[in-house]
Amino acid sequence: MFLSTEINLLLQELAIAVAISVYGVNSKQALAATIGPLTEVPVLLGLSWVALYLKQRLNWNPILSKIPTSSPISTIE
Repeated sequence: MFLSTEINLLLQELAIAVAISVYGVNSKQALAATIGPLTEVPVLLGLSWVALYLKQRLNWNPILSKIPTSSPISTIE
């Protein structure tokens, strides 16, 4: 897992460097390539935390936990 995370970080840095070198420092493309990854991670983490909170608050349960043990679906496993 650590290796794949390290590779992803290197690829993000490479994408930023390529965008800056191709479009220039003051271009909107370079700004988007830099700011995009920096905002994407916190937003996705926040959405995950909201989903986990709503799961507890609204008492969401997986569908399979509501299937009785005598149902035909439980015999497939």
